[in-house]
Amino acid sequence: MAADNMHLVADLGSRVRELTLFHDVMRILQRDDSVSAAEWLNQIVEAVARSWPHRGSIAVRGRLGPFEVATTSFDKLTPLHAARFTVADGRTGSIEIAYAGDHSAAEEQQTYRALLEDITEMFRTAVDRRLVMAALRQSEQRYRSVVEHQSGLVCRYLPDTTLTFVNEAYCRFFGKRREELIGTRFIDLIPEADRPAALRNVREILEGGEPRVDEHSVVMPDGS
Repeated sequence: MAADNMHLVADLGSRVRELTLFHDVMRILQRDDSVSAAEWLNQIVEAVARSWPHRGSIAVRGRLGPFEVATTSFDKLTPLHAARFTVADGRTGSIEIAYAGDHSAAEEQQTYRALLEDITEMFRTAVDRRLVMAALRQSEQRYRSVVEHQSGLVCRYLPDTTLTFVNEAYCRFFGKRREELIGTRFIDLIPEADRPAALRNVREILEGGEPRVDEHSVVMPDGS
């Protein structure tokens, strides 16, 4: 085989390995929340070990905070490539490649370093996204807990006064279940004579965007 053709085959082989590795990492990171970040890293280390060039003479180690995982014989080989990162909660980590032989050609170092940094960045981004989503869920749970357990009436509604949320105190006050109130218009709970003023107040809130204090009558469950 001509030298140019051999070089082309080698390049194609490297490209296939890279694409396979990217596909494996993406598939790992798309799994649901039942998979921990540590397990993500463990599976990525295994994927890198399978698809990395010279895979017969390398070992891989991954770290995230106190968690560490490595393939066989990592400590006995020479670490050559490493990509380090810090996730949103302050934990540091890295993915490292160690070699048994001499694979330190400058061209290979640059190519492999860039590949490892891309894989590591995919992992860091996924961990950060999970941390942000977890923080948002905790914030929403705290908000709902505060809203649900206070005695004051709390509701949220659209510009046409359609209710989209009511707390338990609101339900008790009007003697209706949450399902009966959501999707109805709160303007219908106000005496007809007071409705123009209430609608005007809503309109002024939409136009000005400033907090306002408004007081109006409501129709009780017994019609009073």
